[in-house]
Amino acid sequence: MIGRDPVAFWDRKSAPGTKAKSLMFDPRALAHYHAFFQDPLRIHATCEDYRAGRTTDLQHDEADRAAGRKITCPMLALWGAAGIPSEAEADPLATWREWATDVRGLAIDCGHYLPEENPAATAKALVEFFK
Repeated sequence: MIGRDPVAFWDRKSAPGTKAKSLMFDPRALAHYHAFFQDPLRIHATCEDYRAGRTTDLQHDEADRAAGRKITCPMLALWGAAGIPSEAEADPLATWREWATDVRGLAIDCGHYLPEENPAATAKALVEFFK
């Protein structure tokens, strides 16, 4: 399904994830996404990654939770203010605190694509975290 028209598939599936509901990315970034998604091996790898999220990754997460293992290094969580967490009234920091001991983060004024939609705020958050 993806391989028949990978650019149209990517655009159709990705635009709704943006705050503006359109792909108003820098043309170089959009060209990079389009080139990536035209490679059959990358399409396959993307599908395998999604599949693993519901199978193997989930099993590993459940085993870690049962063993009481948590991420112990400092962790930064960034998400789009117009994205799924806010639409679902979820609290990403509370969720990540179940999995990690040192969590900080914030919502960026954008949708799912933080660096493409709001590069300045994304860079600022990363620089402050890594200081």
